[in-house]
Amino acid sequence: VSYSYRYGVYYRIGNLVFIACHISMSISSVGSNYACIKGLPYTCAGGSDKYGLSLIEEFYATNTGEGDPRGFVVQGTTRIDLRGHSGAVANTWITGSNQYIGYSGCYIKS
Repeated sequence: VSYSYRYGVYYRIGNLVFIACHISMSISSVGSNYACIKGLPYTCAGGSDKYGLSLIEEFYATNTGEGDPRGFVVQGTTRIDLRGHSGAVANTWITGSNQYIGYSGCYIKS
């Protein structure tokens, strides 16, 4: 992956963490793992109702059978998984140039 730009910001109020990021990239090799963004500022809490809420912008960066991707903050990690709109189907990265992905949302930190 090479980046044209990467921008991210977060705000923490108590245990609530709000994050936003926007990435412009070119992907030359996708590997075999699911599409994700790593490196959130705090680990997401475990248990019910701790999943992050998200909005996502995606332009020719991921591949899914469901389309309309969503971001999910994975409990016990500092990672956002990119999945189809139902959350049941994980997206994979696709190769190409001038791809965009953006995320904003909040989650409960551990």
